[in-house]
Amino acid sequence: MGNKLNIDNCRKCGAANPPSNQYCAACGAVLQVSTAMMAAQPKAVAPHMHQFEKKWLFASIFVFLGVFVICVALFFVFATLFLDAVATDVAFGETALKTGLIKVMVFTLILVTVLYFAAGILVSRLAQDKKTLEAALGTMISSIAVGIGGSLFSSDFLLLSLVCGIPGAAIAALGARIGGRKYMRSM
Repeated sequence: MGNKLNIDNCRKCGAANPPSNQYCAACGAVLQVSTAMMAAQPKAVAPHMHQFEKKWLFASIFVFLGVFVICVALFFVFATLFLDAVATDVAFGETALKTGLIKVMVFTLILVTVLYFAAGILVSRLAQDKKTLEAALGTMISSIAVGIGGSLFSSDFLLLSLVCGIPGAAIAALGARIGGRKYMRSM
């Protein structure tokens, strides 16, 4: 048996090429990819997938528990100031009290939204990465913990904390996504 010449067919046009060719003689398509060619190619553009990290989950839980403490403190300060002003009003009545409580609740909702968003940004900035899952789970876990602790005072507290925790998790994840955007561009 003599030397048999191996001939590679081009995958693009089907033309026969000797094995020494890196490019097709007919159409110019790449036949063989060498290590040097692979090294010369730019890195493939793929979405950056961060890995779930427990340390950032625990950090986000502590951040959100801190946010809860700040919210409670500000709620009591605002409620005390506002409801004292309503109580000292000459025409104080049930309607004025209901209106005052609604205003306090709206203020609290806005406050919680802003603080959850800021806490999500803080978690991402500390991690220097988008930590959306960790921020969302940290929000839910801290909401459940606060709800369980608050259920000692009222049975509805757990339900209320879950109702606030679910949209709070989405808001915190959005904050974490926006907060980590700066670090994702540099990769």
